[in-house]
Amino acid sequence: ASIGKLAGGIAHEVNSPLGAILTSAQSIKMDADYVEQEEEKESIKEGIAIIETAVRKVRDIISKLLIFTNKGGERKEVVKLSEILSAVTEDIREQSLAEGIKIEEQITEGILIEGSGLELTQAVKGIMVNAKDAVIKKQHKDKLIKIELFTETNDDKKTAVIVIEDNGTGIKEIDKGRLFDPFFTTKDVGKGLGLNLSVGREIIKKHNGTIEFESTEGIGTKFRIILEI
Repeated sequence: ASIGKLAGGIAHEVNSPLGAILTSAQSIKMDADYVEQEEEKESIKEGIAIIETAVRKVRDIISKLLIFTNKGGERKEVVKLSEILSAVTEDIREQSLAEGIKIEEQITEGILIEGSGLELTQAVKGIMVNAKDAVIKKQHKDKLIKIELFTETNDDKKTAVIVIEDNGTGIKEIDKGRLFDPFFTTKDVGKGLGLNLSVGREIIKKHNGTIEFESTEGIGTKFRIILEI
C-alpha cells in the first residue's frame, strides 16, 4: 500500500515536467533542420535522441510502479497465452543471438484466460529477461532457457501453468526472501532496477494467480506462474 501511494504521488508530480521536457526536445529537433552546418545539426539531433530515450525510460519506470496502485488493471479481454509466450520468446531470442542462448519451447495451444494481455506480457517478459541475464552472467557454454505452457487439474479446478527455467547463476539462499521486494536486485549498478519480479507478482496476483520459484545457486532457477482458467 505504501509503495502504491508513493508511486501515485511520483507519477502525478513527474509526468507533467517529463511531458514538457519531451515537447521541448522535439521542438528543438525540428529547429535543428534549419542549422546550416551538417555536423552541428547531427550533433543536436543525437543529443535530443538521448533526452527522448531517457524521458521514455523514466515513463516506463513510472508505468511499472503504477501497477501497485491500480487494482483493477487494464481492460479485461480473452487472452491466448500461447501468443503471449511466443511473442516474448521471440523478442528474447532476438536479444540473445549474440550470446548463443538456446531457448526451448513446449507450448500447449488453445489455453485462454480472461485478463490483460499487456500486463501478462510484462510479467512474463520480466522473468524471461532475468533468465537471460542469469545465463549470460554464468558465462558457460550451454546457455539454456526452457519455457513451457500446459494445464493442470486439481480438485476439479483447472489452471494454466507457465514454467520458465534457466541454467544460469541461480539465487543465493540469503537473497530468496527478498526476491519479490520492489527495487531489490543483485545486478550491477545500471543493469536493472529490481522491479521485474515485484511488478510481475503484482500482475499475477491481480489475475487471481500465484507465482513460485525454486533455485539452486550455480545451477539455475525455475519459475512457475499458475493462472485460473
